[in-house]
Amino acid sequence: MYTDQDDGAVEVSSILCLVPLFGAADTLTITITIQDALAVEETIPLPEQFEVSAPYPNPFNPVVTINVAIPQPTNTIITMYDLKGRFVDNLYRESLEAGWHPFTWDGSAFTSGIYILTVNTELGSKSFKLLLLK
Repeated sequence: MYTDQDDGAVEVSSILCLVPLFGAADTLTITITIQDALAVEETIPLPEQFEVSAPYPNPFNPVVTINVAIPQPTNTIITMYDLKGRFVDNLYRESLEAGWHPFTWDGSAFTSGIYILTVNTELGSKSFKLLLLK
């Protein structure tokens, strides 16, 4: 038997008839109650300071990932340059909310070589040297 109760709990019950062990038929009733698990919520704490993780993998082919931690909303610019300092690509150029943010860059349209990734915010700046190997 299946019952959907008004409080969101689901009850499933079943009756089994067992083979006589000592000359009499035994009856076993099993009742299982499953509570609504959709209300489970996990809170991830906000970062305490501006951080940028080292890009990985490095060397890469063709996609590299970078994680940025922002403790409060801030304007953010993530840019890729070649080794001579020439602009190559913008990964992001907008305001970021507080939290943990992953970014990826696909270098398949670019030649093998060394690139400089910069993350500039109102909270600080970080730069990394990356090696694209094809």
